[in-house]
Amino acid sequence: MENVHANYICFLDADDSWKPNHLQAFYDTITKFPEAKMYCNRYVTQISKNTFIENNLIDIDENHEGYVTDFFKSSLINRVALTSAVCIHKDIFNEIGGFDSTLKSDQDLDYWIKIALKHTIAITAKTTMVYNFINANKSLSKNQSKFKKLTDLNQYVEIEKSNESLKLFLDVYRIEYSLNYHILGLKEQSLEYLKYVDPKNMNFKTKVLFKLPSFILRLMLRIKQNLRNYGIDFTVYH
Repeated sequence: MENVHANYICFLDADDSWKPNHLQAFYDTITKFPEAKMYCNRYVTQISKNTFIENNLIDIDENHEGYVTDFFKSSLINRVALTSAVCIHKDIFNEIGGFDSTLKSDQDLDYWIKIALKHTIAITAKTTMVYNFINANKSLSKNQSKFKKLTDLNQYVEIEKSNESLKLFLDVYRIEYSLNYHILGLKEQSLEYLKYVDPKNMNFKTKVLFKLPSFILRLMLRIKQNLRNYGIDFTVYH
């Protein structure tokens, strides 16, 4: 190979794993689609010891290799960019820097949004990474510390007025944050996020959850976690 990798930065979370073809897939796509600044490999999600879930992306065929037309729309159900499956050009790091260390959660989300708003993104056709979601608790959390400093979604309020996909994408996370605060009994913080959500972007299931008391939601969370251990998973946000 040429020394092309010297111009790129890859990421790997401690719990995730790369397959042997991970870096080769990046190299091949970078060579074919050099205009992009961020490249994303396909991945599977491991939710139990023997259960791996394929992650389909909206408007991106499973065999597609190349530029991503609408990053935010394609990321509404499963993210196009997942930390351990991302490679960025070093120009991005020089321009934006690294992850915002002041954030307690979703530093990667903040980073991908900033990149996607300014730069071209490409995706490979290869599944090269296993995202470890075993016993993960990334929704309906009871841990208050992670909410002390979250991504400032409202920094994009003006941009989302003319970007329908971005608006819907941000509302998904506003709803998630709001629901977490609701479970913690922090009504004021919950409503603060919810007031920026377009009502048409919240489905019936989620509206029902906001009507339920916290103790019932905590019970539902425990049930959801137990089901995941048996290879059954679901989300209320879509």
